[in-house]
Amino acid sequence: MDKKNVRITVSDKILLLLLDYTRYRGELQAPPDITQEGIADRLEIIRSAIPRAVGGLIEKRWVEEYLAHIEGLSRRRKVYALTDTGVLKAREMLERIGAIEIDVEDESGRKKRTIHDLLSMKAIKLSELSKALLVRKLDLRKDRQVRREDLAPSYTQTLNPPALFLDREREMEEISSAIRSPKRKVTVIYGIAGVGKTTLAWKISQDFGTEMNVFYLDIKEWTSLNYLLTELSEFLCLIGWSQLKDYIEEGGMDIEAFCDLFKNIPRDIPLLIIFDDLHRAPREVLMFLSSFKERLMAMKGVDLVVMSRTRAGFYDIRDVRISGMVGELELLGFEPDVSRTFLLNRGFSPDSVDAIVEKIGGHPLALALVEKEGDGADISDFDDFLRQEIFSRLSEMELKALSVISLCRLQLGDEELLGVAGVDEGTLSHLMDNRLIFHTPSGYIVHDLIRDQSVSNMAAKERSGSHRDIAGVFLEKLQSSGFYQDIGDDVPPSPLSLEDAKGLGPTPMYVSEAMSHLLLCGDHERALDMLVRAILQIPSGELLPEFSKYYVPLREKKDDRSILQSFYHAFNHIHRGEHERSIRYLNMVSGSEPRGDLASACRIAARFWMPWAVERVKGPAEALSILDGFTGDIDQRMRYYFLTYRASLMYKLGDHKGSSDAYGKFLEEVLANEEFPLQLKETVSESMKNAREGQIQKATDNFQKIMELTRANRDLVREMMPFVDVDHHLLSAIYSVFYGRKIRK
Repeated sequence: MDKKNVRITVSDKILLLLLDYTRYRGELQAPPDITQEGIADRLEIIRSAIPRAVGGLIEKRWVEEYLAHIEGLSRRRKVYALTDTGVLKAREMLERIGAIEIDVEDESGRKKRTIHDLLSMKAIKLSELSKALLVRKLDLRKDRQVRREDLAPSYTQTLNPPALFLDREREMEEISSAIRSPKRKVTVIYGIAGVGKTTLAWKISQDFGTEMNVFYLDIKEWTSLNYLLTELSEFLCLIGWSQLKDYIEEGGMDIEAFCDLFKNIPRDIPLLIIFDDLHRAPREVLMFLSSFKERLMAMKGVDLVVMSRTRAGFYDIRDVRISGMVGELELLGFEPDVSRTFLLNRGFSPDSVDAIVEKIGGHPLALALVEKEGDGADISDFDDFLRQEIFSRLSEMELKALSVISLCRLQLGDEELLGVAGVDEGTLSHLMDNRLIFHTPSGYIVHDLIRDQSVSNMAAKERSGSHRDIAGVFLEKLQSSGFYQDIGDDVPPSPLSLEDAKGLGPTPMYVSEAMSHLLLCGDHERALDMLVRAILQIPSGELLPEFSKYYVPLREKKDDRSILQSFYHAFNHIHRGEHERSIRYLNMVSGSEPRGDLASACRIAARFWMPWAVERVKGPAEALSILDGFTGDIDQRMRYYFLTYRASLMYKLGDHKGSSDAYGKFLEEVLANEEFPLQLKETVSESMKNAREGQIQKATDNFQKIMELTRANRDLVREMMPFVDVDHHLLSAIYSVFYGRKIRK
């Protein structure tokens, strides 16, 4: 037979594979080998190529498709079997290629064997059949390596090409930088089940296969240290270094001695070791890695990459934070935009894409599952996967803790979780060991990929109760920080500082979190009260979009409740830049007759904000008129702001003398205030004197010292002159005194 014309396609391989499983045709129970995943694994090709190849065979009526139960899986899966015609076609092909002889090399030497004999003995894999027929050679030696001519020797037989690989550029860049770094020798990659650790291992082996010898080992529950070291030593012998193999053959298996020998590996043998699923490793393997890690810095050109679901015990935090020889990388899912692009490119409709991404996020396994079935795919397989791989293995207490943490956007600490979920330290430790939650200095967070699934496990009543309890936690945080107290009626916030939340620490975030949970449990009235208190104490508009999303107008007839709602609308319009609309609500609030302290504070703030809003709609003249008409007792701290604002308005109107007088009054009241440090007042007084005498250079030279003093007394200055840009207004005031002198002359 002319060997030049012998080629075999993917469809041909599928026919040969299914020929071994004809006895399962029509059976309710079937082996995994005849599912799409099983066929892809046996042929070592990407899973997405299987539907098209099988579809062609079904159209020819050589293969039929049906549903069957698969051992180890809860749901039935599509399986494939040869029809009567398909059996004939597969046998014809086997007869056509079976008589071909190729050169086979094994431990006993080289000999001729037919393809039929090799298939019968299962000595050749279907994935190797094409190449064997093309080159008429097959290497069956124990140490054979699957390689391309452009690759260095590798031990990666169990590392198959993935069905899906995309959007890991950032991770690969970080890993590549670590492998090439002389300082970082170990890279530990964490991630929950199915997130793509093994796929990333394949990508690493591909990218570094041209420059390093790659040894990949997938750790199983039964993998022993003896097996690991034997396989590693034989691979090293293959690439030209036999010291470890010689040591083992002489009967040695001491971990310390083995690791010491490893320091002798030549520089010209760059080695990349990849251990996958290290969370399955027995204690003896971790002990070996601990000793191996200690010698790594002495090994030139040797790097270790570890994949694991849980934190492995062969290194400690000092290796990460101090020496830097170990780097940790958390492997998460894909961003929503990447997942959408992927699904759209696979022919999914936009509506289907939105529904799928909302449910499964960017979990690579979930994307592979829906890709298999195309548009309208049933994504319940992913739910099954999460239940089997994660949730079914957790206790009731762990599920409760996971659900509560999933509801929070901000972290909860141990004591707070104990109060809301009733969990103990052991529960949290187990969840952390399984990389389902993570501990930060602020508390605990949950893995994003399972957050939604965790929340969906809660009943509606339980979820609402948890939201209420969590809101209570953050209200207590605010109360202890001094926020959630009675609102005074003397210092309303300035609208000029609505977006300046600097120096407030975590308070704005606590407000947002507490208000969010109040809204989600349906307590809109309390949330409104919370929001208004925040507006009156925290200069930030970031809370508004969230409140607007869940806000339901309150139909209470109480006057104070109406004032709070109008005040919220006024602030909302200011935040959006809709100042003309805000004036209408500010008028309503400022003309009200409140009963409670909170509503009274709203009225004072509304009257105070009115000039600011009017200026933006009708100009500085109208704003100045309203400012001058402001009546009532004014706290001394607010007078500083009024004086600087009045000076600013008069300057805009061209009344430089009036502006200079207002700024002069501002400086005089600063000097008269006994609360300010004497050195600061003396320096301001000196600058004023210089300005009045026309020595503006001396005045501005002194201003540098004023800035240093205001910064040194920042807290006091901010308390005494809230909402005043102190450095800016002091400098403006000094220049006004100087120019006012000219005007008077």
